[in-house]
Amino acid sequence: MVRIPACHAGGRGFESRPLRQHPTKQMFCLSKTSVFYFPVFSPISAIYKPSHEGLFSMDTIHSNCSLGGDVSQTSPIPPHVSASGHDLSPLSDVERERCVSRLNEEERRVILHQGTEPPFCGGLLANKASGVYHCRLCDLPLFRSDAKFESGTGWPSFYQAFDPEHVRVVRDVSHGMIRDEIRCARCDGHLGHVFDDGPPPTGQRYCLNSVSLSFVENS
Repeated sequence: MVRIPACHAGGRGFESRPLRQHPTKQMFCLSKTSVFYFPVFSPISAIYKPSHEGLFSMDTIHSNCSLGGDVSQTSPIPPHVSASGHDLSPLSDVERERCVSRLNEEERRVILHQGTEPPFCGGLLANKASGVYHCRLCDLPLFRSDAKFESGTGWPSFYQAFDPEHVRVVRDVSHGMIRDEIRCARCDGHLGHVFDDGPPPTGQRYCLNSVSLSFVENS
């Protein structure tokens, strides 16, 4: 039996229910319509809050992983790992400060304050070497050289990200335009913008600032 603190919304609430064991997962049955699965060896738990519709959402994850254990104990939230195997957990304040200290003035203007470098001036625009383009701030892999193409815009352009989870899209309404800004999913550094006028197979054009990137050539 797993004891879960009662929550109420619209006169309804969760009750404690038996924990059914799965070969690789723990299963918490919290209502007739809500079943949450977690790995047996991941320290997890759930704190739920009522939504305005009377349903419940999981806010925070923390508990021990022993069967029938007390879910009130707090443990660190496991890191978010992308499909390509990279840790996407946000940088700590100390890590971010250390990374920012390595940036020059122009890199800070673009990466931290959503600036744009002049066209046809970026150091990586004409780069033809084979390798991977990383985030200048946190070093997360962002784009492969084989997805780079000549767009004629004056900025390095790619039709596909290294991993879709590594790039975050944010609505940008600055300068009297509506655009899709792209940021590093881990450090939130500004990269550029993405447009729907790219080549096959994706039809997308990721338009990047060279100063937002570092290049790691294949050995």
